[in-house]
Amino acid sequence: MIEKLGTLPLKCDLGAQFNYGISTDVVGYLCEVLSGQRLDAFLRERILDPLDMVDTCFAVADADVERFAACYRPGKAGEPLLVVEDRPDASSRYTQPRTYLSGAGGMVSTASDYMRFCTMLANGGALDGQRVIGPRTLASMACNHLLGGRDLAQMSPASAGETSRAGVGFGLGFACVLDPTVLGGLSVPGEYLLGRCRLHGVLDHARGAPRRRVHDPGASVLHLSDSPRVARADLRRDRRLDAVSTRPGAARCVPGRLRRHDTHVASMEQWGVSSR
Repeated sequence: MIEKLGTLPLKCDLGAQFNYGISTDVVGYLCEVLSGQRLDAFLRERILDPLDMVDTCFAVADADVERFAACYRPGKAGEPLLVVEDRPDASSRYTQPRTYLSGAGGMVSTASDYMRFCTMLANGGALDGQRVIGPRTLASMACNHLLGGRDLAQMSPASAGETSRAGVGFGLGFACVLDPTVLGGLSVPGEYLLGRCRLHGVLDHARGAPRRRVHDPGASVLHLSDSPRVARADLRRDRRLDAVSTRPGAARCVPGRLRRHDTHVASMEQWGVSSR
């Protein structure tokens, strides 16, 4: 891919337009070249092991398949409301050896692992005495790098889809809120996002503001492989969540302390950091 990419012309002049492309995949390739390691080994040594993210990986081990959750997509016309897109068994692409390790995505994880990653960001790049990135580097990544302080709506082509957003800038891997009034919704300046993860006030915290606690502002729904009754009892017994929904087949996260739990998560809606 990299060799072919080097032969292609630029889509636009540098700084003229924002395009959501494969830049993070290129970053993954650079990690391999500069470290002399495969990307999975690099991530394990530099990020996952220091943060004790023991369930985050590119492929689910055979011993953990029973913990793996199904992934659903919205049903189309004539289909059920939700349709299984990836089954939690040997047919899943996440249970097979990976031939391409993407720097932009493709890993599986648990809610508690992902919470540790979010908490590291909220703490300015460190967790439990382990630093994985410097606070100034993280702050630079999370601020707007679009020329002239412009937002994505001004810099993106009409075909950019979800990234064409007024009031939102873009840094080095993160989107960042520039004007919450233009954006709409419950946002604050300095809030930044990665994928579907929204982190509130992290930059202020990195600069010495009062400590913030991690919570789930969107009441994320996690699809659990255990039966609802077993899942609720297990989560409450170990104080992993303050409350769990009673809707069959799902656990609803509310503000609380997350530790380790026994379910891989196929997708999450939002996690965040509160100023409370």
